[in-house]
Amino acid sequence: MNALLIYPEFPDTFWSFKHALRFVGKRAAQPPLGLMTVAALLPRSWKKRLVDTNVERLRDRDLAWADVVMLSGMHIQRESLDAIVERCRARGLRTVVGGPIASSLSAAELKADHVVIGEAEALIAELAQDLEQGKAKAVYQAAERPEMATSPLPDLSLIKMNRYSTMAVQYSRGCPFNCEFCDIIEIYGRRPRTKAVAQVLAELDQLRAAGWRVGLYTSPHLVNLGERVQVDRQMLREDELVAYARELRPLADRIAQVKADERPSFFEFMTAMALLQFTRKGCDIGVLETGLGGRLDATNIVVPEVSVITSIGMDHCEYLGHELGLIAREKAGIIKPGRPVVMGRVPAEAEVVIRAVAAERGSPLVSVAEEFGGELGDYPATNLEGDYQRWNAATAWLAAKVLSAKWRITDEIIARGLRQVDWPGRWQRVTVGGRLTILDASHNPEGAQVLETSLAQLVAETGRTPVVITAALGVARAGPLMETICRHAKEVHLVVPNQPRACSYEELESLVPVAFKGQVLRATVAGLFPTAIACTAGGPQDTLVVTGSIYLLGEVMARLGPKVA
Repeated sequence: MNALLIYPEFPDTFWSFKHALRFVGKRAAQPPLGLMTVAALLPRSWKKRLVDTNVERLRDRDLAWADVVMLSGMHIQRESLDAIVERCRARGLRTVVGGPIASSLSAAELKADHVVIGEAEALIAELAQDLEQGKAKAVYQAAERPEMATSPLPDLSLIKMNRYSTMAVQYSRGCPFNCEFCDIIEIYGRRPRTKAVAQVLAELDQLRAAGWRVGLYTSPHLVNLGERVQVDRQMLREDELVAYARELRPLADRIAQVKADERPSFFEFMTAMALLQFTRKGCDIGVLETGLGGRLDATNIVVPEVSVITSIGMDHCEYLGHELGLIAREKAGIIKPGRPVVMGRVPAEAEVVIRAVAAERGSPLVSVAEEFGGELGDYPATNLEGDYQRWNAATAWLAAKVLSAKWRITDEIIARGLRQVDWPGRWQRVTVGGRLTILDASHNPEGAQVLETSLAQLVAETGRTPVVITAALGVARAGPLMETICRHAKEVHLVVPNQPRACSYEELESLVPVAFKGQVLRATVAGLFPTAIACTAGGPQDTLVVTGSIYLLGEVMARLGPKVA
């Protein structure tokens, strides 16, 4: 049984904190603790998802996945709840409504298929069994209020904690006051009932275990430079960037005085900012992505808990070499003596080199291919689309597993993280002007191979060849990209992003295969996306795909606004 739990949106009142939350970069004040507790009470065999409409929109594919929808909320959320129930009814999808609103309105007013009056602990087992057997009643009413000892830990795996300004712990239920704007007493009563100290401590421990402070340093960025440096997925603010630049510039000047051609580069500045930010924010652990190669990369000054080599391809050959073995040796430069190594799916020629370097340095190596085999179904699942994302998920899984025991990262925590990955621009589905639009960075020959599969699956899914908008940096990258696109596209719009290494229109046009019969048009991002809700490419029924250079995706996302990026 697939259970979709939905938390209705608060209207623009003091309940929503909508305007204040913008100042702290959060989407909601606190998560739907009640629904997270209900999820923990549902049968372990059920699959569960939670959509909090205060932080994300409810998509048609969410509803298509569900066998039953469960909603809970307060009276103030009724408008949103009613709209969700109506949307489910239109699809013939069963709905269950509970929480304070179900205890303060009649079942007829709620218009749900099933209404739960009272607290879930005493009712959920019966309701779940009836739903499975197809004989669920219209109304379930608790005969009494349960003891708090029966309340489980809320299921944190269903939410992304960094979207909320606070994380709540339920200490008690029941309130002796009678505030006219609050309907909590209708469900919990006036007599306070408290949890045992051990229960509260267990909830706090669960939050702490899931809440390691993590630094992340990646490149390039899509829209904002601060995306490159994040702590707990909060990117470096503009004022922090300026402050760090001012702090580091005198050091760069001193280096340049000794040797002018060794003045720190832009990437070295950003790496220094990342390490400073991680230190000052008290990060427990940091994830550093190399910028180019590995051996001589600015990030390679650290002694890591684990080194990870995700893949090897013919990219940046002018710097790393024109053979897979040479490129692999440069990337294997991040392997440190005695530190574990995780090797993703790599060509055989590259694997020989990586294993040799690991052996030389006494570094234990684990391989994705050896651990998970050749069958895709044996690889960990993730919410990102594409077969290759399951290969990436396996690499991440092994990296987490080889970390020392002090991090207390269980299989359950890893699986939860893989289900909650938020990585814009990786076969990301959005809607622009009512049309499905795919945003996908595919900026090298290896990426073009993956794009081939993704486009073929898209055509099979939609029954239509897409309209593709593309750009590339360098002819070596553009060649495989254009060949792949033209095998699947209805028409192609060529763009030159604001980047010195971007291919010109003439270079891109020269790479269009002679056999391609569709239209090839020159375009600009501003012309293609005049507003955040419109795209001028293709017709009203066409699917749009924006792919190629990360810089192209960044410019498009900037036009579409923050809800996309």
